[in-house]
Amino acid sequence: MSSYVEASQGVMAIFESYDPHYAQMSLDEAYLDITPYCEMNNTTADAVVMELRERVQTETGLTVSSELLLTKCWQRSAVIGINPTDNFVLSLHATSS
Repeated sequence: MSSYVEASQGVMAIFESYDPHYAQMSLDEAYLDITPYCEMNNTTADAVVMELRERVQTETGLTVSSELLLTKCWQRSAVIGINPTDNFVLSLHATSS
């Protein structure tokens, strides 16, 4: 259990560099608002997510999944079955039939 906690702390430290107010939900789940980071660094959410995932893998040897969503309220219903090395983006554009 100790090594799992240490790995979690390493990942969360990386998350904190992108969002100092991230919400840790468990040892292996957290929500980040990267909007301010994107604005301060003139970059896109896609680019930040790729950078974050690369940092986690380089610095900890772990892989993480990511989801770009409008709000964390959509997270549970939107990403059932996502693989740990995938990115999921919930489109901002709705279609009607």
